[in-house]
Amino acid sequence: MAANTRVIRKGGLMNRTLFFVLLCVSLGGCSVAHSERKAAQPHPEPAGFPAFSWKTVPQWGFLSVKSGEDLTDDQVRHLAHEYAILTLCKHKPADPRRNIEGEMLRMANRIKVVNSGIKLLYYWNTTLAMPGSLAYQDFASRPDHVLHDIQGRPLMMGKFEYMDTSKASMRDWWASAAGKAVHDSPFDGVFADAVCKYGMGSAIAPYALPSGKRQAYTDGLFDMLKAAQQRMGPGKLLVFNGLRGNLRSWKHGGVRYLDCSSGAIVEHFAGFSGRDSRGRVIKEWLANDIELIGRAARRGKLVLVKGWPGNHSWLSSDFKALTDEDRRRILRENLTFPLAAYLIAAEAYCYFDYSLGYLSNCGMFEDLDDLHRPLGAPRGAAMRNDWIYTREFEHASVWLDIENEKARIEWK
Repeated sequence: MAANTRVIRKGGLMNRTLFFVLLCVSLGGCSVAHSERKAAQPHPEPAGFPAFSWKTVPQWGFLSVKSGEDLTDDQVRHLAHEYAILTLCKHKPADPRRNIEGEMLRMANRIKVVNSGIKLLYYWNTTLAMPGSLAYQDFASRPDHVLHDIQGRPLMMGKFEYMDTSKASMRDWWASAAGKAVHDSPFDGVFADAVCKYGMGSAIAPYALPSGKRQAYTDGLFDMLKAAQQRMGPGKLLVFNGLRGNLRSWKHGGVRYLDCSSGAIVEHFAGFSGRDSRGRVIKEWLANDIELIGRAARRGKLVLVKGWPGNHSWLSSDFKALTDEDRRRILRENLTFPLAAYLIAAEAYCYFDYSLGYLSNCGMFEDLDDLHRPLGAPRGAAMRNDWIYTREFEHASVWLDIENEKARIEWK
C-alpha cells in the first residue's frame, strides 16, 4: 500500500511533543519506517480507477474544446499518452445539425483508439443548464426545472439558467443523463462540475430565494449525485468539483459530497482564486487544501489536483496578448511551487494537472521536464513545522514554505 502521507506537525511544548510521540508509537502509524513498510506493499486498484504509479508525477487533464474547434491527430496522441485520466468538455457545436453528445463521443473514441487504458470523464454541470445537447432539449421543455427567485423569475448566470436541484424530477433528469453518458460509450465516468456553487452557497444571494430554498437545493444536490452514481453502475466514476480549503464558506470543505461520489477535484490549488488582493497565496486555505487531499485519499477516493502558475490564468487580462512562447515561459517559471505543494499532499490515486486553464491554448499540450523526471514512491509522511513542509521521495526531496510562497524540489 502507498505511504500514508498524513502531515505530521512538529513544535510546541515539551509535554505535547512527548504525548504526540507516545501516541504515534502506540498507533504504529506515524513513523517514517512504518510508512516505508506500507509503501512496499502492493496497492489494489479500486474498480474503475485509472492506473497509478509513482514512476513520474501522476497526471490528469481537463480539455474544453471550443465550438468550431477539433482535435488534431498530434493532440489526440498527446492526450492519450500524457494523462491517466482526462475530462472532456465540448462547447455548443457551431453546426446546428450536431450536438454535444455526438461530438463528445467522437472525441472520446479517437482518444481510446490510441490508448484504451486511459480513463475518460464526461463533463456534466450540476448547477447550470447548458444549451447544445440533446439532454438540454428535454430540460428546456420543463420550465419547473429552472431555479426561480423569490419573485418567481428564472435565475440566470449570464445566458445560462440555474437548475433547481431541490426538485426530484430535475434530479432524476440529471442523474439519468449522467447514466446515459457512460452506458455503452467510451466514457468511464462523469465529471460533476460546479458543486461548489451550490454547496458553498456563493452562487446566489440569500435574499434572492424563498425561505429554506438554499438548504433544499443543497440537500438535493447531494441526493442528485448519489442517484447519478447509482444510475452509472459499478466501476463507473463520479468525480465532483470540488474540495475547497476556504472553510469560511463551508465548514466541511466539500467532504460531505465524498459520501456520494468516487472522488473530487481540488480546482484552485495555489491558484488565482486562492490568493489575496495583493496576489499572495492565502496560506490557511492552501494548508486546508493539503489536509483535504490527504483526508479524501485516505478514504480511498480519487483526487484530482489542479495546479496553477501563480496568479496567471486564462482569465488574466493579458492572456489573449500572450504568445505561445510567453505561455510556455510562464508555465516553466512557475511550476515548482504548485508541484511541490502537490507532492507534499499526494497519496495513491492523487493526480496533478498544471496549466493556465482548460482550453487548448492554455498549456496542456506542453511537455514540462519536471513532470517527467523519475519520482519514485514517498519514503514517508510529509513533515510540517509551522508553515514549512518537507517530504522525501525515492528520487526527489521536497521543501515547501507556503507563508512566503517558496519551494524547492531536488531531483536525485
